[in-house]
Amino acid sequence: MSASNPPSEFERFTEALNNLPSPSNIRFIHLQWLDFSSTLRSHVLPISHLLSLTKSNRYHGLSGLNKLLIDSSVAHYDRDKLLTRDQSYLLPDFSSLRQIPSLPHHAAIFCNFSEDISHRPTTSLSPPKISPFCPRLPLQNAIKEAAEMKLKILVGFEIEFTCPPTTTTTTSSESESRPAQLSSARNLAANSMLDILSEITDHLHHSGVAPVQHFQAEATQDQFEIVTGPLPPLEAADALILTKEAIRRICTGDKKREVSFYPGVGEMNGLHLNLSVVSTDDKIKGGNGEYEGFLAGVFENIDGLCAFGMARRESYARTVVGGGAAGRFKAWGTQNREVCVRRKGRGFWEVRFLDHAAQVHLFLGALMFAGLDGVRRGAELKLKDCTTDPGLISEDERRERFGITEELPVSVDEASQALKRNSLLVGKMGEGLITAYLAVTAAYNKMLDEQGDIESQKRKEWLVARL
Repeated sequence: MSASNPPSEFERFTEALNNLPSPSNIRFIHLQWLDFSSTLRSHVLPISHLLSLTKSNRYHGLSGLNKLLIDSSVAHYDRDKLLTRDQSYLLPDFSSLRQIPSLPHHAAIFCNFSEDISHRPTTSLSPPKISPFCPRLPLQNAIKEAAEMKLKILVGFEIEFTCPPTTTTTTSSESESRPAQLSSARNLAANSMLDILSEITDHLHHSGVAPVQHFQAEATQDQFEIVTGPLPPLEAADALILTKEAIRRICTGDKKREVSFYPGVGEMNGLHLNLSVVSTDDKIKGGNGEYEGFLAGVFENIDGLCAFGMARRESYARTVVGGGAAGRFKAWGTQNREVCVRRKGRGFWEVRFLDHAAQVHLFLGALMFAGLDGVRRGAELKLKDCTTDPGLISEDERRERFGITEELPVSVDEASQALKRNSLLVGKMGEGLITAYLAVTAAYNKMLDEQGDIESQKRKEWLVARL
């Protein structure tokens, strides 16, 4: 195919379809998008209809209301009534086409939103442009920026979730009290969880969605973790979404188990992000080849990043001293699990200040923009390698030994205000997108607050049903 004749939508679709493990079995395509509330939404098309659309260079239409939904309400409706007349398209990213794990006749394609095409000439043959409000766009732009800087970035996730048997299916032996033990072989094997986690892993492997490196029992009762291996950033984010759906579908199906990704007190489910940065030309700035510039950029913008990574009041239960989660302070340390960034190796970090409420495309895009800016400027990493829990030593010792002087935000409101003031992230991601994201987040959290206080069961059930 010559450069002047790029492949058509139909050719891109059929090529991606033929690369699936079992292309002839696919009968339905899920056109999917992750909205600002981190809700996965989907329109399901018979494959024959999508083939027809792509063959004639047409797209699946979508109301602009879908961009800003919280359940069935719209966060921006009170200030922008034109949304009811907004019309756009779903623009399939055919490189994201994957067979849906455990659904043998279904495949998924993640989509961008097009710009508003309400006033577009019906005779126009050019493809619609991606909307600046599209939550997938910042990550795509960050990936392009990394490539221009000759940096290779790979991402994997550590997915924590709780999975007890339903009360109606629990037998006396299943409900027998067991100690919550990290990596416990007995807890892993209890209630058929070894078989269930093995089935999830097999489906992820055979569908080509995500490479699973290992799974284990976690530290809370009926809590487990699945760790996925390195993928390019956009592929990793999409794989995370499909993996969580596979976990939910397989566990709650004929296995009749409950699944929760709740980040708050009692479960403390995290979503740790493993990120590696490698220079392809060995000219990366940052000092001593350790890529401190990237990490320095992250810490310079960490308050705003928290607005994407910890988007609910419940999220901040994980930012406590001695919790083994994100920690209370802006700090990093080699193999230190009591700080918000654990250094695992040269240019290799575990980012711990996000959970399952995070809009993963926005968080990862913002994280990359912050780190890349630090690399570009050769930013100095003033924080030193912290070898202890910084919350358990004095203020003077934190400052003198490790350069630690600041805490993480204490609330989603504080983080949101920091994001609003962050000129780098607003400039890179777009003021309109940031405004829309913060409006949806505020409206979502208001609806959550209306369910009850943070300790109430009703509030927890409302949130668990949406994570």
